[in-house]
Amino acid sequence: MQIHVVESGDTLSELSRLYNIPIEKIMSDNNLSDPSAISIGQALLIAKPTAADTVRFGDDIYAIAARNGIEVTTLLQMNPALATRAPIPGETIALSYGETKSYSLAVYGYTYNYIDKNVLLTALPYLTYIAVFGYGFDGSGNITQVEDAYIIEQAHLRGVLVLLSLTTITDSGMFDNPYTEFLLSEPAFTDRVIDRMVNIIIEKGADGLDIDMEYVPPGSKEGFIRFVRRAADACHARGLILNVAVAPKLYADQPGVLYEAHDYRAIGEYADTVFLMTYEWGYKYGPPMAVAPLPQVRSVLEYALTEIPASKIILGIPNYGYDWKLPFVQNETMAETLSNVTAAERAGQVGTDIIFDTDSRSPFYYYNNAARESHVVWFEDVRSVREKFSLAELKRIYGIGYWSLMYPFNQNYLYLDGFYNIIKL
Repeated sequence: MQIHVVESGDTLSELSRLYNIPIEKIMSDNNLSDPSAISIGQALLIAKPTAADTVRFGDDIYAIAARNGIEVTTLLQMNPALATRAPIPGETIALSYGETKSYSLAVYGYTYNYIDKNVLLTALPYLTYIAVFGYGFDGSGNITQVEDAYIIEQAHLRGVLVLLSLTTITDSGMFDNPYTEFLLSEPAFTDRVIDRMVNIIIEKGADGLDIDMEYVPPGSKEGFIRFVRRAADACHARGLILNVAVAPKLYADQPGVLYEAHDYRAIGEYADTVFLMTYEWGYKYGPPMAVAPLPQVRSVLEYALTEIPASKIILGIPNYGYDWKLPFVQNETMAETLSNVTAAERAGQVGTDIIFDTDSRSPFYYYNNAARESHVVWFEDVRSVREKFSLAELKRIYGIGYWSLMYPFNQNYLYLDGFYNIIKL
């Protein structure tokens, strides 16, 4: 398994001959829809099996797994296309890529309940946990419901633990629930919300609670810690897991409404896992830059390790990119959010080269649209996520996690499985 960076003159036909693997596999492993739309500088994962089986008439994934003495989930991890379609007679099925796996990682992923079913089914074999976003609450302490029975069923079928995410986000898409301060200041209301949420988790057969509360008013810091402690007590009394997502801080008393209420040390004491939201340096309304530049990600992780046990830390990875119109104008320019797959495709469609920035360890490119407007796109590819996997391994933390699972990203999943043992609980 290796990463091929496209050079001038490369075609998928030539890469197929060079590496002796079918074009269809290269396209599937990299979510390519147009074999002619690859760009100079684009990273392609070349996953050539070192051991394989050939599909026989009547085979399904269960028969292939049984014949070769491996788990179905393991088979799907090496062959993501089989998560959403039946094996084709005569097709080559990977049984090993021959890589040495020197470290084990838990893998966490957030999703909305309206995720495309094929995207969900492809992602599940690679996950330890999935968090369904996002349950809310009203002024009476009632929980806003999310239709997630299918996700829970399919996750459990693939050995994935399901957490339900309680959040202060509203239909506006902002973390602006007007009852947040009341939740964090009134013990009776706190207990009501937590108890009702825990009951929903149990009724639905889920495995735990995820708390994602951003932009908590700084004056509610102590209230937020009390809330986390109360949630931990309620979850642990019922055998449930608690994860808390935290903003990417660099030091304890970092100012700003995003950071002040997130006390790493206290949260790390009560939560079972802590998800570091190590992304959004480049963001929709901000100046163009890498979404998760490696030096900044490393700095947040290094601070987190001084406050939270490594065995609880999950390093967040963005599964998306942004396209900004240039010149950027503060309070006016709004970037387009796009999947990493779409970002790479767009470069091929507009005929521009992709550049890998050596400082941020992230890919980007410039282009002009049909109206001759200048744009810049920053996104993630297998090279940039490899850097983050390596950082997680270097620091010996518990795992990595995605915001979010809503977009396909096969080259990332295949690389993750190729070089790391994915923890299943």
